[in-house]
Amino acid sequence: MRRTTWILTLFAMVLIVLGGCANPASPGGTSTTTEKEVYSTTFVTPPIGWSNGYTSSDGYCTKNVVNGLYTMVNTGHQKFYWEFAPDSTGTTIYQTSTPYAIQSDMQVDVSGTSSGNGTSGFAFNYLDSSNYYIFDMNGNGSYRISKLSLGQWVSPTPVAWTSNAGNSAGQMNTVKLVQGASTLTVYVNGILKASYPIGLPAGNVSVGIITSSLDSTTNAVTITSSFKDFHIYLYQ
Repeated sequence: MRRTTWILTLFAMVLIVLGGCANPASPGGTSTTTEKEVYSTTFVTPPIGWSNGYTSSDGYCTKNVVNGLYTMVNTGHQKFYWEFAPDSTGTTIYQTSTPYAIQSDMQVDVSGTSSGNGTSGFAFNYLDSSNYYIFDMNGNGSYRISKLSLGQWVSPTPVAWTSNAGNSAGQMNTVKLVQGASTLTVYVNGILKASYPIGLPAGNVSVGIITSSLDSTTNAVTITSSFKDFHIYLYQ
């Protein structure tokens, strides 16, 4: 009886020690595990800090809050436009230097060109106008990740066009990017799609949404990028 009690006690001690040493999975292999939402907005009404009733200086992009959606209409050729998320005060662009995640329900509708030539997505890890990443999701249900470094697009692109069975083309899709210290993880509609060796740059980065036209013709095209909400999370 004493021997049985001693064995059970030892087994319990081993479990305690192992439990104390284990670290749950976290972004980029860091020791942080708690996800905290630091910014959240819907577009039922125009939120402070987001452009509304806006037309770009070249006349090819408009930004409006319409029917509960943030809508960017892009009629350009091989042009993309962005809108950066503000901080909680709505007076300045949000920045972070720690692991984070961004999430939005997004959709792209394309007319005048093939569905693969229009995208909605994210600008992320934005340091300045010469250094940032773009996540694109096109009307065919594929995504890619591009990088601008020192003003030049990196070739080959970090993530080439990737077929995505979890994306419903022409419909609203929930997309979440989790940027860890050394890894970027992509979720679509709650499904883990892949992780990539994309690290968090040193310094303060900004995040936002984009609309992109990849069409290279002279035809009249319309790319409508719609976003239902936008969220930013930090890991502590």
